[in-house]
Amino acid sequence: MTSVKNIYVEDGKAEEYFAFVKNIPNASVSIGAQDSITYQVAEQRYLKSNFEDAAKDFNKYLTQFPDGAYRLNATFYLAECNYRNKNFAAALTGYETIIGEPKNIYSEKSLLKAGNINFNNKEYLKAIQQYSELERNAEMRDNILNAQTGIMRASYLTANFNQAIEYAKKLIEGEKVSNEIIAESHLIYGRSAMKLEDYAAAKKEFTAISKQSSDAGAEAKYSLALIDYKMGNFKTSQAKCYDVANQVPSYDYWIAKSFILLADNHVALKDIFEAKATLQSLLDNYEKDPSDPEDIKAIAQEKLDDLILTEMNEYKEPTPVPDTETDLNKEKN
Repeated sequence: MTSVKNIYVEDGKAEEYFAFVKNIPNASVSIGAQDSITYQVAEQRYLKSNFEDAAKDFNKYLTQFPDGAYRLNATFYLAECNYRNKNFAAALTGYETIIGEPKNIYSEKSLLKAGNINFNNKEYLKAIQQYSELERNAEMRDNILNAQTGIMRASYLTANFNQAIEYAKKLIEGEKVSNEIIAESHLIYGRSAMKLEDYAAAKKEFTAISKQSSDAGAEAKYSLALIDYKMGNFKTSQAKCYDVANQVPSYDYWIAKSFILLADNHVALKDIFEAKATLQSLLDNYEKDPSDPEDIKAIAQEKLDDLILTEMNEYKEPTPVPDTETDLNKEKN
């Protein structure tokens, strides 16, 4: 009978097994055994990566045995199935059910997955709450780092710049933090300091990653040029704009941003001709990058139009120069 049961479980046929036993004299399946077998069928499908059918089986188990011995396991694995099947709303419901239970073996994973889903849904405050709980209670170092990274990102996106800086520092100074996350931490620290107009701190953070041949490095170079512009160091800012343009590999979006800033520096130095030429060059040559969060060409066109309009308003018709000989002849006549 045990061998027969195992075959039915392996084939995912719990109901057929229960029907088979009913026809065997002096044999029966207790409620507890039905609980166990129904769960095992779902678990076997999950272990075989058949997540669609496993989700159906876990749902069936939780419907038949809402207070079953494997309720917690089934709830978590159902959430995992939904996550893998990209049914994130249902997955979030499952993870948050686990989170609401006393601390268990699935708590850490559920907090991380729930935080990530809420972050991707732009529910940043809820994500911060879950990441914070994970940071307090996690036993695995990787989960603590994931929580701190999530808090840093979500804090910046909710304009909580001081908290973003706090967590950026934790990651920069932490142990076993990847170079990629350290670079991102410097970047978010610098961005946050810029928002708080702490240019000295921002300059330090951007300098730390400005030599990287990466998108982050290009942003850092541009940001250093912007800091000099804001501090009135227009010629220094111009030189740093060219640093962005000359970076290898190149990053078109940051080059375009630097050309806008270069034109602003020309205006500050009262070189309107060069400012207009820079903006026109950008309009003639820049192809919008799909990842461009702004419409750079529209910004350039607006700035160029403003410069042209300002020149027109400042232009005055010259006062006529008197023709002395003509005036004398008039007097004689």
